[in-house]
Amino acid sequence: MIDREAEVPEELRIRFRIGVNIGDVIVDEHDIFGDGVNVTARLEGFGEQKVKNIVRPVRVSRIGTPLGDPRQ
Repeated sequence: MIDREAEVPEELRIRFRIGVNIGDVIVDEHDIFGDGVNVTARLEGFGEQKVKNIVRPVRVSRIGTPLGDPRQ
């Protein structure tokens, strides 16, 4: 989209953000642990936002690159 919208003003550009994390989740008799659990626990702390026309708050996070370019 960055290349396609090179001539579109910044405020009108479409932004897509998605993240996928695949980590181990180990289920023990009374507990779960592993990288997948740790990443999820950290993301939960980033907070919830109210979104128009959505009943429940949505969990969100924002992670940028040093130059702000998502291709890096």
